[in-house]
Amino acid sequence: MKKTTKILSVSVIVCLLLSLVLLTACGNDEPEKTNTGKRYANQDNTVTIDVDLTTLSSTMVYAKVYDMTVTNPKQYLGKTVKAKGPYSPNGSYHYVVIADATACCQQGIEFIWNGHSSYPKKNEEIEIVGIYRSYNEGSETYYYIDVTELKDV
Repeated sequence: MKKTTKILSVSVIVCLLLSLVLLTACGNDEPEKTNTGKRYANQDNTVTIDVDLTTLSSTMVYAKVYDMTVTNPKQYLGKTVKAKGPYSPNGSYHYVVIADATACCQQGIEFIWNGHSSYPKKNEEIEIVGIYRSYNEGSETYYYIDVTELKDV
């Protein structure tokens, strides 16, 4: 009886250690892969897209937009961003709307399309490419995409 208990205990310990090793091996020490370095041709030349929101799943794009606009906006300053969604004007402000997987929680990323007085129709699906920048209004800092390319999708 003691020998069976000892073998069972050793077996349990070996199984636990093996499980621990297998679970540890599943980790990924590589940094998160963003779409850094992807080439995109606009009207004038080819630019490198640092953050491509158009290739992410609806859950991931929502998380990335939240990170860009709320959690870590300074981390994205100066990066080239590509986004797609319905156009939503609000007075003199312009947004591309990003929805989550259930479409219950939408976020808009403000964009400025300098030199253009003609914007798309409200709710028209657009794709924009531009540099992520900031501006101050009063004591608040706001973040936006300085659009270099806007096209209907």
